[in-house]
Amino acid sequence: MTEEQPRKVLAYHGPLLYEAEVLDTQDHVAPNDGKSVKMVRLRYDCFSSHWDEWVPVSLTLELNEKNLQLQKDRLKEFNRTAKRRASKADSEQVAGAAAGALRLAQPHQPGG
Repeated sequence: MTEEQPRKVLAYHGPLLYEAEVLDTQDHVAPNDGKSVKMVRLRYDCFSSHWDEWVPVSLTLELNEKNLQLQKDRLKEFNRTAKRRASKADSEQVAGAAAGALRLAQPHQPGG
């Protein structure tokens, strides 16, 4: 990398954005269509070098106030969705348990 100082960015990893340091950049040729893709090697803040990875530059955002707010908003939405899923799963478990208890409470009918 030609820059003196490591560059900080926000990078998508799944639905969330993480702060990361750009360690290196390279142009890679995509095997399927031969197009050149600019890649950056990232080290995520608060993660060991074991998690360093090459990603397309298109998955990175400049580290600024606007994008930091986007990071916060995405995290809020992710947590809200996770809570809804957990609540739905809990409701389904309770409903399933209630249905099972109801079946057990009913007298057995021969031939039924």
